[in-house]
Amino acid sequence: MYEKLYEQVETLFKPFSDLMSINIETMDAVREKHVDLVNTLMERGLEHAKGMSTQQGLDDVFGMQQQYWESVQQTVSASAKDAFVLLNDSHEKMGEMLGVGYTWSDVPVSDPAPLKPAKEAVKNEPVKTVRKKTAAGKKAKPSARNISAAKQTDLVTD
Repeated sequence: MYEKLYEQVETLFKPFSDLMSINIETMDAVREKHVDLVNTLMERGLEHAKGMSTQQGLDDVFGMQQQYWESVQQTVSASAKDAFVLLNDSHEKMGEMLGVGYTWSDVPVSDPAPLKPAKEAVKNEPVKTVRKKTAAGKKAKPSARNISAAKQTDLVTD
């Protein structure tokens, strides 16, 4: 009895565990790439600092600074592209497992919904309160509905 229950639970959680294993593998690969990126940037930064101390002229310093920042830009750009490829591959694997057949580049980007035209302003006409006559011939107080409509109109007209 428990064996069947165990098998059912195992088959139920199989897709979830497969997705989690893909996530773990992907995050581990991303972590390794980021460690490599930081190490590379630190090494190049130290080499740049050592090279700056040997420069004599201001033009040499500016040239070395330009080369350093261009190499940093190339390194970061290459690392970002690698991470994107890695994450996109992982996304495709998960999509295949779940039966979803699109990639990030296939997702349509919709335009924002057009704005609806504003409602026309309420005309500045005073609200007439209706007073009911009572049996004794006295005028009754205005009803709550008419009072609230009058207050709303006052708010709009101010």
